[in-house]
Amino acid sequence: MTNKVMVLVFLFISFSAYSCTCTDRSASELIEAAEVIYAGYVVKTELVNSELEIKTTFKVIETFKGETKDQEYVFTTENGGSCGIKYSVANYYVILTDSLEKRVSSCSGWDVYYPYPINVGDSSVTGILPELRKNKPYNRANQ
Repeated sequence: MTNKVMVLVFLFISFSAYSCTCTDRSASELIEAAEVIYAGYVVKTELVNSELEIKTTFKVIETFKGETKDQEYVFTTENGGSCGIKYSVANYYVILTDSLEKRVSSCSGWDVYYPYPINVGDSSVTGILPELRKNKPYNRANQ
């Protein structure tokens, strides 16, 4: 093979093998980095452009950090290789995001949300929800 062909083959393999990589951060570091953190359930998801960007709308049920409205939305990519998060309608999640662009990825942190602390340690995906509850104890008045 010529050098040009080998370079093209290498580039093709490199791009097709790309996957999401994040730096390892603890739940407390992810919480500290986020400007807004809330829990809610997915109302709808929609493709917003040809670059596979997804807008997900949540009904907010608990706010842990920052200010939220009754409904919030975030943007992510559909492609898991780009660290996108696939949200399912009617499921509950903990969302960590910034206040302006509202972009999320698996690198910014997320968790499944359970409105009551039963087996939370067993059910937590990333440990974010138990860490949040250390700082804000469960209280039915929060619901």
